[in-house]
Amino acid sequence: MNRMISLVNGLQGDPAVYCFCPRTGDAVLFDLGTLDALPHRDLLKVRQAFVSHTHIDHFIGFDRLLRVNVPHFRHLEIAGPTGIIENVIGKLRGYCWNLLGPKQLQFTVHEISAEGSCKSVTISSDDQFKVHPFPAVKNGGYQAPLAFVTQLKDGTQISATALDHGTDSIAYAMRSPNGFQVDTEAMQRLGVSPGPWLKELQKAASDQNVAGQILIDGKNWEIAKLAQEILQPRKGEAIGYLTDAIFDQNNLQRMRQLLCNVDTLICESNFRDVDYPKAFAKKHLTTKQAALIAAWVGAQHLKIFHLSNIYPDQHEEMVAEANGFFEQFKVLEGLELEALIKQEWARATQ
Repeated sequence: MNRMISLVNGLQGDPAVYCFCPRTGDAVLFDLGTLDALPHRDLLKVRQAFVSHTHIDHFIGFDRLLRVNVPHFRHLEIAGPTGIIENVIGKLRGYCWNLLGPKQLQFTVHEISAEGSCKSVTISSDDQFKVHPFPAVKNGGYQAPLAFVTQLKDGTQISATALDHGTDSIAYAMRSPNGFQVDTEAMQRLGVSPGPWLKELQKAASDQNVAGQILIDGKNWEIAKLAQEILQPRKGEAIGYLTDAIFDQNNLQRMRQLLCNVDTLICESNFRDVDYPKAFAKKHLTTKQAALIAAWVGAQHLKIFHLSNIYPDQHEEMVAEANGFFEQFKVLEGLELEALIKQEWARATQ
């Protein structure tokens, strides 16, 4: 796995998923539940936060993210459903900022609609957080109801779609491009020292532009030969994030479009299978439904979270229940899965 995934508040606490990329040293957050458990040094690595919706357990951590970054003049990105721009401005205008320097607080905010559009704006403490439309970005090949949100500095693309939770709840997919990793043992055999040239070499290989030479420690090396010797292909990684959505046909279709063939699906399982009527009434998912969705979208791994606090001592049982269902479902053919999904939909709505 290229990115390290951690549930900031465990299986049952406020939703906040921390994804750290060792290659870049950067991290993103999916949802902004309470962030007190996240060390200061880790929170400073976050540049983007992708919010599903602004129920208090998904957004209360915005204040800590803000507080940690105030002294550092960083530009942060926040994404979320329709209304997120006003939500962020409301948070920021709730404080007095008379001692700030120029450009001390800067945000880009992405607002994702149910129709699949993404409106982006910038706001700054320099003018009391007035809204400035951000230049439109290419849609990355995504078509409604999917929306392209942003691209991270390593080329990873973030896309999204709005799901029904009684209010829009945004699901996200994070897909990193294929690339190359460095074989350090091969470097040692060749006697070359690490340096900025490694990024140049990886970029040249990714761009398939390996003609010419590169200077390392005073010696010229053929780029093509060096790339062949010390670079190994690295498959891009796809991570899906899905929480707070009812198990219904429209949501399932959107989930499959967005999350097709992700390596890891991070998915809420608020309720045990036996409590499926409660899940439907609260517009949440069960362990079985999460497993069905993971199999339906072709995920390789399922990681459940956001378990209801009505199960204070059943975390291990719920994880085992979800994993047991997933093992059963992921080997089934498409038509068999469709039949199970229809059965589950009929059961949930009876």
